[in-house]
Amino acid sequence: MEAVNIEDLRQLARKRLPKVLFDFIDGGSYDEVTLRANVADLNRIRFRPKVLVDVSQRSLETTLFGRKLTVPIILAPVCSAGVFARCGEEAAARAAQRCDTTLCLYTASICSIEEIAAQRQTPYMFQLYMGQDRDHARDLVERAQAAGCFALALTVDTVVGVSATRMFATATWSRPGSCHAMSSTRCCM
Repeated sequence: MEAVNIEDLRQLARKRLPKVLFDFIDGGSYDEVTLRANVADLNRIRFRPKVLVDVSQRSLETTLFGRKLTVPIILAPVCSAGVFARCGEEAAARAAQRCDTTLCLYTASICSIEEIAAQRQTPYMFQLYMGQDRDHARDLVERAQAAGCFALALTVDTVVGVSATRMFATATWSRPGSCHAMSSTRCCM
């Protein structure tokens, strides 16, 4: 099956990943009310292309925090992408580099901040879960800054843990983000 849209990719993931992993990335928290509302909102978006206009000088280029991006796309932080695909974070870093855009690295990525920096010639963003351990958070921010990250995406919605009902119904799983995987010294499980 060749994927031509997001639903095709979703179905490929459903076939290829263990159920607990698919349920984690496909699901939402608690009864998934917000997830369903977000999907419904996104499904209401329609493209309204302009017709009969000059398209010889078209460009998708944009600027983010003073940095030029060829396309208005940022690869969002995905929970330990290295769990879902071998060297997932490294692959995402290389893909963003090839497309002349950026990525936002997840706090608990399988690969370290420094390993991702080694994959890129251009800076990237770092996502930080602000937990109770302020010294650990400070260390991560300092490492991200030293690695050339140009922006910090501060996530503040996880001070109190949430329940991913669908995922926990499938298998026992430690809550993502609860480990200090960023201190890992090697990529690829």
